Amino acid sequence: MRSNFNEKGEFRFGKSSYEKAREIAENCAKFKLDNDEEEMACGGEISCYDCAFRRWSAESFTCAFFPKT
Repeated sequence: MRSNFNEKGEFRFGKSSYEKAREIAENCAKFKLDNDEEEMACGGEISCYDCAFRRWSAESFTCAFFPKT
């Protein structure tokens, strides 16, 4: 999982890597579906893009639970 995020916890694959974001979320014990439909990017599926703990950045998103170094 670490290889999918940079040292700041930002997802390395940007805002359009839907398959990778889905794969990571399916294996994440911390995943929680965002309860704001307007914030969902994938229609409420299990995906990092629809996680309540992601924060959008200019190029991608950061994970609130990613262990920062």
